[in-house]
Amino acid sequence: MCAGAVAVRLRVTRMTIVNAALMGSFLDRVIKPNYAAAQAPQRRAGDYLMIPADIAGQPSSIIYVLDQANGLMGAMAYDDSIGRLYVMPQSVDLSSVFQNVTQNNLPPGRRQ
Repeated sequence: MCAGAVAVRLRVTRMTIVNAALMGSFLDRVIKPNYAAAQAPQRRAGDYLMIPADIAGQPSSIIYVLDQANGLMGAMAYDDSIGRLYVMPQSVDLSSVFQNVTQNNLPPGRRQ
């Protein structure tokens, strides 16, 4: 074999190896399922209703925030004298509150 034939054969062998690697990476991407996990599934954003309220003896007003889509209630108050926002540490699940109220208001013979 002459030197030119060896060089051509070496070049073809290298190109075959590179093409096999490219085909392997292509098939790896096509065959594996694509799991996009950028964000964890979250509940739908709610419809919010904000209700201002004044409480006797309190220097600041309170705003109740109702998340109607998820059935949650929270509250916050802003103290203007010190410039601080107070937020309710945990929201209240309204479905459990109203379920307890309706069960306790049933007549004695109909309680569950």
